Amino acid sequence: MGASTKIAPSIEARKLFGMMVARADSSNCGGVAHMHLTLAQSLELSCSLMRAGEDHEAYESISDLLQTEWIDPAPDGGWLLH
Repeated sequence: MGASTKIAPSIEARKLFGMMVARADSSNCGGVAHMHLTLAQSLELSCSLMRAGEDHEAYESISDLLQTEWIDPAPDGGWLLH
């Protein structure tokens, strides 16, 4: 087998990632620039998804984004987006 293949997140996870990017701020964590979705922004997104009835897949989408290394937990809460 040749070069390793990186698995892409599901369509639902990519949609959630886009929503996260739209709300995130630029951040510098440990000298590395990231997009940071703060805890407050994460809660806002969660509430928006819940009100729209789209929160049923959010847990699986977060797991998918973590597994594919598109996001990591931020040290002060929320998420770091890669």
